[in-house]
Amino acid sequence: MGLDFSKLASLRLRAQQILEDQAASLEYFAYDGGYQQYKGKNKISVSSTATCVLSLVATGEWEAGKTETKALLEKLISKKTSAGLPEDNPFTVAWILEAVTALQERSDALAANAAARVVEMEQILQNAVKSGGVNIGSYPPTAYLTQLVVRALKGRSKLTEDLERAVNSWAWGELPYQIGLVQAKSKTADAFAVAYLVMLVTAVTPGTRPRLNKPRSSALASRRSLTASVKTMGPGRSAALYFTTRSSATPTAMNTRC
Repeated sequence: MGLDFSKLASLRLRAQQILEDQAASLEYFAYDGGYQQYKGKNKISVSSTATCVLSLVATGEWEAGKTETKALLEKLISKKTSAGLPEDNPFTVAWILEAVTALQERSDALAANAAARVVEMEQILQNAVKSGGVNIGSYPPTAYLTQLVVRALKGRSKLTEDLERAVNSWAWGELPYQIGLVQAKSKTADAFAVAYLVMLVTAVTPGTRPRLNKPRSSALASRRSLTASVKTMGPGRSAALYFTTRSSATPTAMNTRC
């Protein structure tokens, strides 16, 4: 059931208020040219910095000059790890590449070694996703990590057709499993995994369109399955399904540990 006009108006007003306070709110977490996870940590967080960069660029609020932007990018590019994860892990590398993609046109030319490292990081992510799902170490692949890597590669036009097919196959196989966990009210159910998988299959399925010859009963069954999954999330999490595209609530919560 959709929102009525009064709720839509309220949501629009709230979004406008957030936008007006955006730059000042993020400035509170600024540190050494980037952003820290929380005030007083006094350490640049890779994921927090990239998230703030993407937010400010998207709303036209990135005000740093080209020299300062280059310094920040080269600082990020020099990092090989974050959050206590192994070196060259896809989580850290993907966030750095997203920041590079967002800011490179707003920066002076990168030094040769930094530019070479960017190419190396692209290859790291391509290798990470070649089997479809992306994981770190001995942990299984996750929808959140996979969509992060896919998003970073697509933003740089580095997600090849072979890689798209691999992700497509993995995501379509994982989606019914995750929906089943939600419907079964399993302790391991994660509605955000469903959301990220829907984003993935939309991103990597060629010509994603409704099939006109699809049996009505099958279409209704699919709709009921997704509706049941959303209902089990509760109001807060179902809202996140529709509106959240940059944060994660996965069990590892890697994006909050930087």
